[in-house]
Amino acid sequence: VTIPSSVREISAGAFADCTGLISLTFSSDARLEIIGGSYCGLELAIPYALGAFTGCTALKGVTIPASVKTIGVAAFKGCTSLAYIHFEENSQCETIKGIGFHGTYITAYGAFDGTAIKVLTLPKSITSVDGFAFANMTLLSKVVLDNNANIHFPTYSFYNSRTLTEIDATNASFSAAHGTFAYYKEAYSTTLYYCPIQQVRLGSVRPPACVGSAFGDLSSATLCVPADAVEEYKQADGWKKFGTITNL
Repeated sequence: VTIPSSVREISAGAFADCTGLISLTFSSDARLEIIGGSYCGLELAIPYALGAFTGCTALKGVTIPASVKTIGVAAFKGCTSLAYIHFEENSQCETIKGIGFHGTYITAYGAFDGTAIKVLTLPKSITSVDGFAFANMTLLSKVVLDNNANIHFPTYSFYNSRTLTEIDATNASFSAAHGTFAYYKEAYSTTLYYCPIQQVRLGSVRPPACVGSAFGDLSSATLCVPADAVEEYKQADGWKKFGTITNL
């Protein structure tokens, strides 16, 4: 499928369950701004979310046009063969959406929920990330922030992304809220578990905001920061939990 430049929005469900969709391309002068998503909440017995490409199980990779500003809830949910998302140079993407419903247990939907993405690179243009934005990325092992990115990851940003071990923000920065990397293993559980973070590389010379409960056990994890900032990070809330703090 090739999306012409006249398209400004791909609405929720537009290509849902197109299991034969193997390739998705955009015209070189793309003006697409929104890859949509929608959801219905606890007014239903079972909440659900539907995105523009939900359930496109044969889709293997997508290059997001620079013109795109918003990636909606569940935009690529259930695209089980989707192994990479690439943001074009000079990306204007500002917002990545997710949603979680707090009933007797949490039902979460992320933009790339259930995909095969192992490494996700986020552009510096991003200014707004929802809680649950990267939920249920069960093969995700590494997140990379582009040069000069400065992103705040709110509570449950990486909910149930249980294989995430590394964040590379060598020339960038990010802040983290309570439970940014937390999730519940089972329905009705009251015990929080955390992504098994092993290494964070962070280029900020001043420690960004990080709540102590953003991460789980960091006793065996390494934080790499600018050499002149090592001592300050060792005293900073949240960051001081890392077992090893050393220079980049």
